[in-house]
Amino acid sequence: MTSLAPNDEAEELLRPSADLLYRVIEYNAAGMHIFDRDGRFVLSNAAVEQMYGVPRSAFTGLRYDDPRFVRFTLSGEPLAAVDHPFSQVQRSGRPVYDVQYVVTPPQGARRVISVNAAPLFDDVGEFSGAVASITDITRYIEHQSHLQTLAVENARLYEETVAALRQRDALMHSITHDLKNPLLSILAHAQLLERRLARGGPCEPGQLSEGLAAIEQAARRLQGMVTELLDVARLEAGQPLELQRAPMDLVALVQGCIAELATAGGRHRFVVEAPLPGLVGVWDAARLERVLSNLLSNAVRYSPAGGEIAVQLEQQQQGSAAWAVVRVKDHGMGIPAAELPRIAERFYRASNVSTSIPGTGLGLASARLLVEAHGGTLTIASTEGEGTTVTVRLPLDPPPSGGS
Repeated sequence: MTSLAPNDEAEELLRPSADLLYRVIEYNAAGMHIFDRDGRFVLSNAAVEQMYGVPRSAFTGLRYDDPRFVRFTLSGEPLAAVDHPFSQVQRSGRPVYDVQYVVTPPQGARRVISVNAAPLFDDVGEFSGAVASITDITRYIEHQSHLQTLAVENARLYEETVAALRQRDALMHSITHDLKNPLLSILAHAQLLERRLARGGPCEPGQLSEGLAAIEQAARRLQGMVTELLDVARLEAGQPLELQRAPMDLVALVQGCIAELATAGGRHRFVVEAPLPGLVGVWDAARLERVLSNLLSNAVRYSPAGGEIAVQLEQQQQGSAAWAVVRVKDHGMGIPAAELPRIAERFYRASNVSTSIPGTGLGLASARLLVEAHGGTLTIASTEGEGTTVTVRLPLDPPPSGGS
């Protein structure tokens, strides 16, 4: 390796070397220290004062590991003396680079500094001290930390986006499947009636009536699904629903929903506990029917065939307010505890639900939003593997004049 030798112009420039060296150190933008062979500060430049927030005279005569220096440079948490750049240079006789410290000056903000140090040798090659260059890298570290935070956030958003797209695809498949069933039923009954009429034979009034009733029932199911989607979209967007309120009996509505499920051929056993013969309030009957149908259907869907589903109705008094309370309790698969806070979000389905069980993840979300639109609450208690209880509370008092 060839040594770097000054040319004539450089030699001329370097003749007054002590003065030149002093000016290079003094006006350097980086903080600089010069140590003697024992590690005592011999010289510090102006940048050091700005970096540490103390006059440079405070360093003069101190060793690099002196507690007085450590106190105002390392915030009372010094590294071991052997880790100091001077110690490393003294032991190895070679430069060290980018030794980082956290510095909290007596007056000033916390900073991160990077120290480069190089040994100094006398004319006979003996170690005579060291020079250290100190750079404030706080902004660089903060920038790197910010970039890391952005990278983590971007990764999280990417995962959420991918999960949302998968959820959307699963939802579209589920909705398509659910909407297809009533459409197929309408098509099948319409084609059956059409074939009977095309044959020119007599079409019994009972057969015609039965076919039309099946078509009407399937159309109503389809209409209910579409209405549910629209209601959820409106409420999620913060748009109020126009509730068609009228006096209605909640006990009769529950019994009607159970009867409809029973005619669908289910094997579950429903037990209704209603101390009062009726529970009348001013509500939107069609939408509350959808709420109860969703809750009862979920209880059927997520509990074993032949299992018992309990429905409890009661009136509660809280101060001057009267409330109608409905509880739907099953003994099915239950919901994982960690997922309970999200289970009533739209399109959310518990992780323990098999993909073979149909559902859009809209039922509970729709029920919660519709109950809240009535001024009520919907709460869920569940133990995985034991069952779920959904409690609906609805105000019995008529809404204020002009309310929805």
